[in-house]
Amino acid sequence: MANSGGHSSAKSCYRISYAKLVGYKKSDMVNKFRGDVGVLVCDRCRVNWEFWRDIPKEIKTVMIDAMIWDIDKSDGNLMKCIDIVFKYHFRELKFDVQRDAKQHGVAKPAED
Repeated sequence: MANSGGHSSAKSCYRISYAKLVGYKKSDMVNKFRGDVGVLVCDRCRVNWEFWRDIPKEIKTVMIDAMIWDIDKSDGNLMKCIDIVFKYHFRELKFDVQRDAKQHGVAKPAED
């Protein structure tokens, strides 16, 4: 079935490319993509991992698949860039959780 310039996937509402994501001029589309990643990380990613690299690849793949974006997973540069965007939002989430715990006097979980 020919694609008539629309989306390649029924779930995809937007298409993102490496050039758009790292381009000099940031568009509303790029800002929306980054915002969507931030929401996804907050909703689906636990902060019990110390670093983004510690999160299993399967979980990262599930998060990327859950996005409403048309992502060319065969584009290595795009996938690396998307991983960096996810890592940034994970760090931001982890910082926010730690800051809130410190402000509210929440003790760290006991280590066994």
